[in-house]
Amino acid sequence: IFHRDDGIVDDYFVSHCFRKPEVFSELEKKALESCFGKVLDLGAGVGPHSLKLQKMGLEVYAMDISTEACEIMKKRGLKNVLCSDVYDLQKGNFDTILLMGCAIGFVEDLEGMAKFLRHCKKLLSSKGIILLDSLDVRVTSEPDHLAYQNRNRKLGR
Repeated sequence: IFHRDDGIVDDYFVSHCFRKPEVFSELEKKALESCFGKVLDLGAGVGPHSLKLQKMGLEVYAMDISTEACEIMKKRGLKNVLCSDVYDLQKGNFDTILLMGCAIGFVEDLEGMAKFLRHCKKLLSSKGIILLDSLDVRVTSEPDHLAYQNRNRKLGR
């Protein structure tokens, strides 16, 4: 359950984290089809994307900072689970760095994005790619969300 500081409460169902590849969104399917070589799945959670990539025959390294999520990934059969922060990883020669489910949000802002992209230079092969999805929360017609955004602007956020 997500609790927002303006009182909005929203449910997030854990079953979403364990869904099967058949119900992945078209964006997720396209991203997974675009992965190649040695893959680093950042913010892998309990590994739904990593499991699919591993079944596709790719060498996958599923990374998350949650020890609980990492234990679940191991129990689910992922071969290479890294329980760490991406900045602890100093080299890798990965062909694909994958960040799905808005995992890129960990960078927080443009300065954080620049830091992340500089770090990726150390991790990517010469032909490596970064695949990610994101969500612009400002694009909404929901009155509650618009009011929340206006409130935050007035508060200097």
